[in-house]
Amino acid sequence: MKSDVQEGFEYFTSKCVFGENGVKKVLDLGELNDYEKTRLKEACEQLKGEIATGVKYAEANELA
Repeated sequence: MKSDVQEGFEYFTSKCVFGENGVKKVLDLGELNDYEKTRLKEACEQLKGEIATGVKYAEANELA
């Protein structure tokens, strides 16, 4: 499922609420302290490349 939790990322792990038919609601990250904001920025830099690799793989293998 594509996400709008983190700006610039179609896919981003986040908490969700499930219902009988699957995902009912995707929750945002909430308030982050300065340390968490720094770590999130660092993680996002790494994730961009990993997500691009995953999408490329999915497209090449008819998974997208």
